[in-house]
Amino acid sequence: SIMLTPYKNSNPWEGVTTYDVVLLSKHILGIQPLEGPYYKIAADANNSQSITTLDVVALRKLILHIEDGFPDNPSWRFAPSDYVFSDPEAPWGFEEYIYIDPLNSNVVGLDFKAIKIGDLNGSVNWN
Repeated sequence: SIMLTPYKNSNPWEGVTTYDVVLLSKHILGIQPLEGPYYKIAADANNSQSITTLDVVALRKLILHIEDGFPDNPSWRFAPSDYVFSDPEAPWGFEEYIYIDPLNSNVVGLDFKAIKIGDLNGSVNWN
């Protein structure tokens, strides 16, 4: 079988604004939790498998052009669209690939969910 793994690490600023920092801060403070595993993955800017104020710092550095990307995270992550998270509240360690059988000519329905890191309101239209 062949492992299909999408990858994109360009335009890290795309969709990331100070409003996303506000949404992230509200989540951390428990005022307005992020809904669903995809937004939690997008909020984990430093790829620490948790959402903390260090992610706020990473977003601010990106917005202020102190950093030109996320040092420990690509700007996009991909999960198979039919992936079932064992714990949607802590969606870390999810599969980012699909195995395909090259001998099967009927390879259809292989979809991925694209997740823009730092874009917590879906302004890039990834959600």
